Amino acid sequence: MGSAEPKDHRWYYVVNTPIRHADGTMSKQSMIMDITERKLAEEALQKSEERILALVENTSDMIWSVDAKNVRPPHVQWRPEKLFLPRTRS
Repeated sequence: MGSAEPKDHRWYYVVNTPIRHADGTMSKQSMIMDITERKLAEEALQKSEERILALVENTSDMIWSVDAKNVRPPHVQWRPEKLFLPRTRS
């Protein structure tokens, strides 16, 4: 099992399964799936998450987000030390 990016710049998921026949001979069954779109989506999501995390970690504002259906409790990013403590100049 594994994935690889060959020279054509596409990602493939490959599974090879050995098959033992009744007469003792061996063969293999292979499955190859093109997963390029999934890989590109994963990379875009990771970059987006990194940008949002950098914004949240470096802001002095309170961030409040809720699920559109209010199924989950809200996420609150609040750093009172950044909101209320005076900033020192170096």
